[in-house]
Amino acid sequence: MMRPYADTNFLISLYIDVGAFNLARAQVTEAFARQSDALPVTSLLWAEITNAFELHVHLARHGGQWRVSPETASAAIASFEDHVREAGVFFACEVSWSALRREFRALSQRHTAKHGFRTYDILHVAQARLLDCDEFWSFDGKARMLAELEGFRLNSLQ
Repeated sequence: MMRPYADTNFLISLYIDVGAFNLARAQVTEAFARQSDALPVTSLLWAEITNAFELHVHLARHGGQWRVSPETASAAIASFEDHVREAGVFFACEVSWSALRREFRALSQRHTAKHGFRTYDILHVAQARLLDCDEFWSFDGKARMLAELEGFRLNSLQ
């Protein structure tokens, strides 16, 4: 059975149309047709996705590409939280901070000086490793590169 991990930009795409809405929905549908495990949601991921919805509102107000209203962001956050509570597609879980720090440091030392990875790319891949995931879902090129360097299969729909 596949154990996927979805990063924030993938999850955002499930709730608001920021360019990859149909791809994200198709990936989830395909995965669950293949009997995939539910997607893990840690507190760190929950915090980043909550802020990302609000950031899209800010960007829309300042000429951003995607038009996301405060009401749309609020509805997206509520829907995401409902889906996490209901289980099925998502499940709430945690990783140990000490284990996350160790994994983060190892990934950073292996890859950042050479490839220039950002903090959250490393945090997501570190969490995916600690949660024993084997597939990494993202639409972010750098996050995908790091996950691939670490041996993850990537979301097939890109």
